[in-house]
Amino acid sequence: MSVADNFGTAEIVSVGKPAILVGDGPDGLGGSFHEETYGDGRQDCCFPTQIVLASTFNKDLMRARGDLMAEECLYLGMMEDRMPGVNLHRTPFGGRNFEYYSEDSVMTYLCEIPEVEAMEAKGVHAGPKHCIGNDQENNREGIAVFFNEQAFREGSLRGVEGALAVAGGQAVMHGFNRLGFVWCSSSTALCTQVLENEWGFVGQQETDAVANAGGTYKGHFVEAVAAGTDNFCLDFSGDSSRALVQAITENDDGNLLGLLRKSVHDYLYIAVNSNIMNGYSVHSKVVSITPWWQPLMYGLIAAFTVLDALCLVMLLRRRFGKKENIDVEVQE
Repeated sequence: MSVADNFGTAEIVSVGKPAILVGDGPDGLGGSFHEETYGDGRQDCCFPTQIVLASTFNKDLMRARGDLMAEECLYLGMMEDRMPGVNLHRTPFGGRNFEYYSEDSVMTYLCEIPEVEAMEAKGVHAGPKHCIGNDQENNREGIAVFFNEQAFREGSLRGVEGALAVAGGQAVMHGFNRLGFVWCSSSTALCTQVLENEWGFVGQQETDAVANAGGTYKGHFVEAVAAGTDNFCLDFSGDSSRALVQAITENDDGNLLGLLRKSVHDYLYIAVNSNIMNGYSVHSKVVSITPWWQPLMYGLIAAFTVLDALCLVMLLRRRFGKKENIDVEVQE
């Protein structure tokens, strides 16, 4: 099983795991309804921001919003939505302030509980983000934020605690930023010591997007899994899985293999405890189907690659051929 999560994961026939879709956003899932099924192919709803929701001080509205978000996920066939936003409005320049409830950690704590409880009650996992300390959106990748322990626990950590420790959220997305000098997803103190050991969190811990990580800190896949991270968001090329397999094989690393198994177990655990299992039984089978357009797309890519290569060869021949002719004329 790949540890990449590209708005969902592919099916695994051998263990009966179906393909999984995931939404992304506190204010809307980012999907379109299946027109053949529902007779309407419009996009999903866009809700008022969480700032507006928090400003009502109305827990019933917060619970109703969680109900509606879960219903949207059910109609769209999604196991999870990466919401709510649980960081704080620490400054006007804060990361994703429009997605977060409040500047107050207790207010955030109280707002997220009814919303997350409502979603989990319908078998849709809430994935609060960005855990934690995402205080700046401009140049947010790798920015180092510093707290003393009291400020950390009373502020940023308090802001996400309600969703995971009280409301029972089974997924969480980390931030791009560093806590001190350590990337959130590589922080054992955050992922294992606080979330799992102190709060008793059982579920999926996922990075923020690692697309084109290259040699950056977001490519520290081994360190992230060792810290307690389970999945790597938007790793389209599958670099994370290859890096982990390579490290295990080259170093005969049984400990890392065990941690990788834990990551897979965490993900499969939230899958079997979700709406994705609705209608499944011991007799159900998962079948891998290749859509008609996929081989066509691959064929076109191959054909255009060959054409590009031929054009390049012809261009080079014309260019160097003319140069030879000029040389000959000069010699005469």
